[in-house]
Amino acid sequence: MFQSSNMVISKSNIYLFLYEIFFFGIMTLCYLNVIIPFWGYLGFKNNFNEHSFYIGIIIVIFFTGLGIKLKSNFISTVWHFILIYLFYPQVIYYFSTSNNLLPVVGYIILLIVFLVIIKLPLPLLALPKFSIETSEKNFLIVFWGSSFLVFPYLIYFKHVDFNNLLLSDIYDTRLSFRDVSKPGILNYLLSPLSRVILPSLLVVALLTRRFFYVGLCFVFVAYLFLANGALKSIFLGFFAVVFFYLGSTFRKKLILFMSLILILCFLSITEYEIYSTGFLSDMAIRRVFFVPPYFEDLYYSYFNEHNFTYYTHSFLSFFKSGESNLSLSRKMGQYFSGNEDLNANIGIIPDGFLSIGWIGVVLHSIIFSISFKIFSNVNVGKEYFGLFFVYIYYANTAFIGTFFISHAFLFLLIFVYIFLNNKNKSITNTIYE
Repeated sequence: MFQSSNMVISKSNIYLFLYEIFFFGIMTLCYLNVIIPFWGYLGFKNNFNEHSFYIGIIIVIFFTGLGIKLKSNFISTVWHFILIYLFYPQVIYYFSTSNNLLPVVGYIILLIVFLVIIKLPLPLLALPKFSIETSEKNFLIVFWGSSFLVFPYLIYFKHVDFNNLLLSDIYDTRLSFRDVSKPGILNYLLSPLSRVILPSLLVVALLTRRFFYVGLCFVFVAYLFLANGALKSIFLGFFAVVFFYLGSTFRKKLILFMSLILILCFLSITEYEIYSTGFLSDMAIRRVFFVPPYFEDLYYSYFNEHNFTYYTHSFLSFFKSGESNLSLSRKMGQYFSGNEDLNANIGIIPDGFLSIGWIGVVLHSIIFSISFKIFSNVNVGKEYFGLFFVYIYYANTAFIGTFFISHAFLFLLIFVYIFLNNKNKSITNTIYE
C-alpha cells in the first residue's frame, strides 16, 4: 500500500496514535464506571461482552493506525474527529451494552468511503470568488450586508429576556419564540447566520485585528440568542470557532479538544466516586458521545426487521400525505419510550440505513466525504476549523435533509467556496501560518 520510503512513521504520528488509544481507554472507563451505573435506567445497560470487546479493540486499533498516514492536515484532522466523536463511542457502546455490530459497520463504511474519496481527483465548479480575507472592501460589503439580515429579527425584541444570559429562562423563551414565530424566511435564515456567516466573519475579524467587528459579531449573536433562547443552535458555531481558533496547527487543535474531553472524563469519574452524582457526565459525556449510539442502535435494530422508509420521512414525505404529523424521530421516540415528546435524533449514516439499507449508508458516506473533499480542495485555513467541527457534530444528530438544509451545511459549502476560497494559494504563503 505504501512505498518503502513512506513506511517511516514520524514520532508525532506515533504519539497521536498512542494518545488516541489512551483517549479510547479513558472514554471506555468513563462509560463503564459512570454512565452505566448512574444512567443505566435510561437504557445504558451493562451487557459487557468479552468477545465483542476484542473485536472492538481490533477495529479501533486498525482504523486509528490507518489514519496516521494521511498527508492533508485538514483531511487528517477531520478523519481523527470522525474517529473520536462518531466511531469510538459507537464501538464502546457496542461491546459494553448493545452487542449489535450493525451501527459499527455503518461507520466502518463511512471511514472506508472517506479514505477512497479523498484519494480521487475532484473537479470544482467555476463559481465566482469574492474573498473576504484578502480584501477589506469585500469583508465590509459582506459584513454590513449580513448585518441587515439580523435587523428583521428586531420584531422579536419585546420577547428578549436578559435572564437568558444566566441560562435561567431559556426554555420559556424558546416556547415563546415558537408561539410568535411564523413559518417563513426568518426561520431559515437563523442557521446560516448563526452557524456560518457570523462565525466566519468573526474569524476574519480576529485574523485581521478588526476588533470593532469582533464585538459586533458577538452583539449580533447574543441578540439572536436572547430573542430565541436556543443555546446550542445559536451559540454552538460561535463557541466552536472561538475554541478552535486556538492552536497554531490542525494537530494542536485536535490534541486540545481531546485533552479537554479527557479532563471532563476524569472529572466525571471523580465526581461520581466522591459524590455519587452524574452532573458532569450527563452534560459533557453522556449526551454528546453516548446518546447518539443509544438511538442509532435502536434504529438499526428496528429497520433491520421492518421496511425501509425510502426517504418518505424527509424530502419524499409528500408520498405519505395524510399520515401523522409527527416527525420520524418523534414517532420512533414514542415507539421506543412511549413518550411522543422524545425526539430520537440520529445522524446521516444511520439515516441512510433506515432509508434504503446499506446502499443508503454508502450513498450518505459518499456525499459526506465529497463535501469535506471540497473543503480541502479550496484550502480553507485552520482558524476556521470550528465551522467544520460543528457539522461533524450535526452529522451525528440529524437526518441528511435536515443536515444540508435546516442546519445549513449546503449553505456552508457555497459560502466557503465563494468567500473563503484559497485554492490558488499555498497554505504556507498565507496569513494562516
